[in-house]
Amino acid sequence: RGRREGCLQQFQDEAVRRFEALQKQTGHGPARPLRLIEAGPHLGDCLLWAAAVFGADSRKSKEQLKVRSTAIEPVDQVVDRFRRSILANNFDIDLRHAWLGEKSRDLGPDKTPWVALDDIIPRDDGDVDIFKIHTNGGERAILDGAKTLFSTRKVHVVLVHSAEDHQLWGSAAFLLDRGYTLTINGKPIAKKDEALVKKWVKEKGGLQLHALHPDAQ
Repeated sequence: RGRREGCLQQFQDEAVRRFEALQKQTGHGPARPLRLIEAGPHLGDCLLWAAAVFGADSRKSKEQLKVRSTAIEPVDQVVDRFRRSILANNFDIDLRHAWLGEKSRDLGPDKTPWVALDDIIPRDDGDVDIFKIHTNGGERAILDGAKTLFSTRKVHVVLVHSAEDHQLWGSAAFLLDRGYTLTINGKPIAKKDEALVKKWVKEKGGLQLHALHPDAQ
């Protein structure tokens, strides 16, 4: 499948793996569309890549979509550019202009609102294949705002990038508490590794956390 330079390779690999796993469940194409959620998509490279590779043509019926994506991005100019890319390619991507956090709150007219993921993803929405977070801050609060999602549905893969040690470890702790298998740069992470993970972040800057659901295929 085609690759996109602006999109994290790990995301692309996991998307292909999950798509193929869905296909194998029926033998006649995916039983349901690949489900992707991205917090901080910036210009949308990953979700645009997924729409092009797997199929998310807005001119087709919802039943024909092979991937369903939700993106939450707070920066006005970035949202505008991402939205133009979506329209230019006739892609079906649900792009929300908001800050993500633990709780939703309206800041008034002409202000970008804060939303919790649990308030915008319906309870009957089904399982999530990949939840990617790259927001340059607030990663743990974003996860805390998705507690219902994690407790009522299966989130197969979680990818979190952070340059803040307390945020990366806070995200790791959230996922470890829910039984996820975690790695950073291919190295397994356990609850005893808090000091090590924080040391790595301080030494190397931003790090990518990869988490697999205990029942992930």
